[in-house]
Amino acid sequence: MNVDTVIRREYEQTLINIARGLPSTQVEQLVDFARFLEAQMLNEALLKGEDATQVEADEERWDELLATDEAQLLLEKMANEALAEHCAGQTKPLAFVGAQSTGSGTQLQAGGPAPDHLLSTYRPGISCAGIACR
Repeated sequence: MNVDTVIRREYEQTLINIARGLPSTQVEQLVDFARFLEAQMLNEALLKGEDATQVEADEERWDELLATDEAQLLLEKMANEALAEHCAGQTKPLAFVGAQSTGSGTQLQAGGPAPDHLLSTYRPGISCAGIACR
């Protein structure tokens, strides 16, 4: 067995031991964070083979696709479904460590309180558009 495999198994066992001692809500957060890290790895792998021209071309295709009437109707339907779930109390707030301004926008990290400028979005009973849920 190689050294990397042994170390990986030790980390896995450490995570299992930590998870066993946590309340279920924190275990859920741990799983969410693990999925976040997994998605980051996938995103990095997808971007490795693309140069700036390819990324720009992809963004243009997305812009064209999202500009269609059909896409706008689908996005509106999805937004209404999300708002209905939020108003029904079926959503939970996102957690953030903080926001870091970068050249390409703001990067958010999971795991702590939301930045002040985002808090109004996540108040219970308030929709993302600021409309009170009934």
